[in-house]
Amino acid sequence: MLRILKRIKRHVEWRYGRILLKPPKIMGRRLRIFFRDGSFMDVRYPRRGEYSLHWQKGGIIIRIDTAPHHPHISTFPRHMNYLSEKNVIEDKVTVLMGNPVSNVDRFIDFLIRNKFIT
Repeated sequence: MLRILKRIKRHVEWRYGRILLKPPKIMGRRLRIFFRDGSFMDVRYPRRGEYSLHWQKGGIIIRIDTAPHHPHISTFPRHMNYLSEKNVIEDKVTVLMGNPVSNVDRFIDFLIRNKFIT
């Protein structure tokens, strides 16, 4: 897990350095990414196929994870909490057994494309 977080950290610094407030920091079992607009993202990747990508700015959250809480969602176990904890929708951003770095890229690019990170 630590190896995955270190790889993601290096990649994020390289690819998204222009929008980072400061270097990402490994904090226990997660990587925290600090964006210039005041938002942050926590990445947890305990093992391939299990992850949580949580972005937050103030009280607004967007999180994609694989916790098996929503079997009615067509992308189960992947789901997205969109704008709040209560609004659960399909995850059309990440790939369940996809490369962890690629999944983080997909999520950050989704946030930029939809103007959540400015």
